[in-house]
Amino acid sequence: MKKLLFLASFMSIMTNAQTVIFSQTEAATNGIVSTMLSNGSNAVWAADDFEVTTPYQLTKIRVFGFQNDGNFVDIVQGFNFYIYTNDAGKPSGDPTNADGTAILSFTTEDLDSPNIEFFQEGGTVEMVLTLTGLPAVNLAANTKYWLVCAPKMNLEAYTGAARFNWYAAAAAAGSSVDSQLIDPFGAFGTAAPDWTSCVTLTNTPAFVSLAFEMEGTVLSSETNELMSSIQAYPNPVSDVLNIQLKNTFENVSYELVDINGRKLYAGQNESINMAGYNAGVYVLNILQDGAQVGSQKIIKK
Repeated sequence: MKKLLFLASFMSIMTNAQTVIFSQTEAATNGIVSTMLSNGSNAVWAADDFEVTTPYQLTKIRVFGFQNDGNFVDIVQGFNFYIYTNDAGKPSGDPTNADGTAILSFTTEDLDSPNIEFFQEGGTVEMVLTLTGLPAVNLAANTKYWLVCAPKMNLEAYTGAARFNWYAAAAAAGSSVDSQLIDPFGAFGTAAPDWTSCVTLTNTPAFVSLAFEMEGTVLSSETNELMSSIQAYPNPVSDVLNIQLKNTFENVSYELVDINGRKLYAGQNESINMAGYNAGVYVLNILQDGAQVGSQKIIKK
């Protein structure tokens, strides 16, 4: 379990990062609740928007917050990260209803997952998601997205000193659109059954933006064209998954892997028989000249 102190090394991590594509540093004065309770169904979700000016493949997300009891690493039970498309200035969906368009959907209760790191010193908390081995998340330039993040914690109520709070940002690197909060069950006592401005809910102007950072790698124009030309259908799939390339590209191949990273298929066939596979989530990796350029999430019914 990654129970590590981070504050002493935090500045060096920030300084040495060579691929930061978006950053909003914490104000370290205010935070908004974003926490899932131990029952795994009741959660208060916070979200903030971001944009990038160049097409990137996302590689890492860091979220900064605090937990005043100082025992976050002892009571955290899992992690939830989502990225939604934009819908009229709000996230297009929310994790409770599994609606909208999520280009990233990552949940785990495996605290030893190689994709997750979490750190704490005093009350300050950092949560890190590395996307290695996960379906590729490709970000279009000058397009608004929404990051949603909440840890699952060994709590039965949103106790003030025990819950996780996402730091307000010192300044907005993205837009001036307010961060949002949704409390589907009314458990936190907020009038927010739908996405609602955190500024309006708290009467705190600091909640225009929340503190997080992203890293990524630049997507070439050819990669963008290739990924936009691929259609995998039907999805969800019952038996045969078809792969269609709308344009002509050379040396394109495919890998199908399960959620544990086990390779189930590798080759250039444009149909994969999945009839004998268990229901669940799979990942279709797309390769060109043997190098992975992207991936798509496939649901087996």
